[in-house]
Amino acid sequence: MLIGEIDGLDLAPEYPELLGKRVLITGLSGSLGLEIARAFGEARTRLVLHTSDDGAEAVALGEVVAERAMDTRLFTGPFSGHQAILEFARSAFQSFGGIDAVINVAQVTEPPAGASDAEIERHVTDLLSVPCLVSKVAANRMRTTLTEGAILNIVTVDRNASPRARMVAAIARSALAGLTRSEAQTSADAGIRVNAIAPAASFADRGNRISAEPDVASLAMHLACARGHQLSGLVFEASFG
Repeated sequence: MLIGEIDGLDLAPEYPELLGKRVLITGLSGSLGLEIARAFGEARTRLVLHTSDDGAEAVALGEVVAERAMDTRLFTGPFSGHQAILEFARSAFQSFGGIDAVINVAQVTEPPAGASDAEIERHVTDLLSVPCLVSKVAANRMRTTLTEGAILNIVTVDRNASPRARMVAAIARSALAGLTRSEAQTSADAGIRVNAIAPAASFADRGNRISAEPDVASLAMHLACARGHQLSGLVFEASFG
């Protein structure tokens, strides 16, 4: 189900029931995901974070989030392939003996100039590799540990992105919707909710769609707690920039 508005959702600013929850956030960077991580940190959750940065910026990001979180584990550095992603996901789930909520963040990048259809398809596959693989590991581990958890995959594209990047975003949106429906149906009997936030199909009218990262953070927290227990298989639209 693809929906473009968030009317009717009580996106309350405080979530005391998240206290002590174990939350995994991937795709963190200085410009993406930080507000989400900070919001969960302020809710006093235990955070497992991954950033592709492996220098001073990664340390700084971890310190910013750790100021309020109950506990934090930080993984850094880019993934070298699918096996590396799977190994990371397994390690992440061992950090606090399990995970209650997973948030994967990915940003659309422009494909190489003159890229063929096959190369663009690989570009999209690479973009969604972490959300796809981490989601599958997460759902399996949650089912094994009888955890009624939440998984949220977020793909964003800048409002001023080039036409080629917008094309990638459209393909990614379609693939993400399919992944969300499939995982939500497969995991429903175990009480695992799977949702997504995808680039808007049109940037012409923002309406009530998500347009800033604090909105994303609020929605992510809503979906991770009891208020979001009835929501699964949904793809919310977002436009940034």
